[in-house]
Amino acid sequence: MNQFSIDYPEYHIAGLLQKDFPKQDNYSVSIPLSRQQKHYDLLLLNGNKKKFLTIQVKSSRTYINTDADTSVDFNYYAWLNSFKTVDNYSDYYFIFISFPIFDTKTFRPRTAFGTKILVFDSKEMSTLLTNIKRTKKGTPDKFFSFAFNIGENRIFGDRGFNKNPRIEFTDKLYENKLQTIKNSI
Repeated sequence: MNQFSIDYPEYHIAGLLQKDFPKQDNYSVSIPLSRQQKHYDLLLLNGNKKKFLTIQVKSSRTYINTDADTSVDFNYYAWLNSFKTVDNYSDYYFIFISFPIFDTKTFRPRTAFGTKILVFDSKEMSTLLTNIKRTKKGTPDKFFSFAFNIGENRIFGDRGFNKNPRIEFTDKLYENKLQTIKNSI
């Protein structure tokens, strides 16, 4: 008998999509049966229009900077491995960022985790990856990262991006891209 499982970032995003695209409106969120499925991790289907969107989920490693001087530094840095190309199979790329919430005065971690989800359509992701800074050897950086602070709903490019001025990605947060996704399906 086969065991079936789904990675937590995909599970979390599927739950958000089910809430925002309810089945009573004839939407469905599906996952491939093969965990080695290439090109997409989730499908969002609109039964009324017989249309679907493919979604690729990427997750980050998040690092905490408790000594941040928030005029220069950030409390959280979410790092991702760079990938070479954007394929023609994924309509959207969701970047899942999970981070421990900690007290702003004592910097003791609480028992809760926060999440931020960035959403890029395939064209936006292709542009982002193309514009990742180059190393001294002339190759694209192996990593890119996003940075944000405790209690703020803003997020910025960090490693791999120009820092003067910093590129802001707040408009790519899930809650800010939700209407765009709804319009595309």
